[in-house]
Amino acid sequence: AKAVARAPAQLLRALDRLETAGWKFEELRLPSFAPVVQRFNELLKKCDFVLRGESDRNRLQQPTRGSREFSHMLISGFDGAHWAEWFLLRSAVELAKSATIVLEEPRENFSDVDLCWIGSWEEVCGEAQRVSRATATTALGDSLFSEMEMRGGAETAKGFDFLIGTNFSEQAEAITRQCVRYLADEKCTRLGVIFPGSGALPRLVASSLERLEIPHNDGLAHVVPGIFESAEWQAWIELQRAPRLNSFLHFLNALHDPAVVSPKIGRQVFEKVLHESYKEVLLDDLELLREFCGASADDKSQSAAEALRALPFLPARATFA
Repeated sequence: AKAVARAPAQLLRALDRLETAGWKFEELRLPSFAPVVQRFNELLKKCDFVLRGESDRNRLQQPTRGSREFSHMLISGFDGAHWAEWFLLRSAVELAKSATIVLEEPRENFSDVDLCWIGSWEEVCGEAQRVSRATATTALGDSLFSEMEMRGGAETAKGFDFLIGTNFSEQAEAITRQCVRYLADEKCTRLGVIFPGSGALPRLVASSLERLEIPHNDGLAHVVPGIFESAEWQAWIELQRAPRLNSFLHFLNALHDPAVVSPKIGRQVFEKVLHESYKEVLLDDLELLREFCGASADDKSQSAAEALRALPFLPARATFA
């Protein structure tokens, strides 16, 4: 119980799973964890929060009153590993005029959990209908070409260009050349290249377009790190966790413009002042170094102390407001 009190994340996830399954913690009969769970439930009630499982179950139990938010709903890719999303998926089905659930056909190595997942959907929506591979292939082919078009008796309304390459390099080169041909058309004002996912092919195509100096939005090939993946943000988080000399210098060096910390003192001078102060007090705590610099009559030390005072730090405890 003491270990759970210090790091309750595992217990809280277990409570969420229990709530999703419709169980209560009291049914487990674990009195040693009862104080922690009771305190957690009190905080939930005080903050007017609910666990995700309870929220999804309540949403499903709410009457729809005949309203349908979706005309057609397709649910695919879910199996026995997604029981946590069961009530949410059920709610989505209830809000749809027409819903189709695609389930993977049971095989010999299917677990009881997956079979239970399929059986639960059959209890809600009726017996599943098997779709043969031939039917799926025929439907896909008919959606692209009709029989008359395949026999050459009619012209297709849209043009299709099939490009074949033995490897990624040849495929990327073919895609790039096709882009150049499309862009040469005066009517082509915007061109989109769609890839099934990130990988070598989109990176090679993006590199080829860059080599030809063709402006493009590289949104998949070379993903630019967001603000939360930047070096400045990571250094800032580390500084908040441990406000000490090394973490502050790491944050200072990660900034593209150190003047945002202090326009009065340069980066090298700032580091020198802090290192000299550290040699005097032999402590790397930023608060102590700030007070030591503030007590000095040197202008550089005063500027360093002023910059450290202006540096915001998150409190150890605070509310959301």
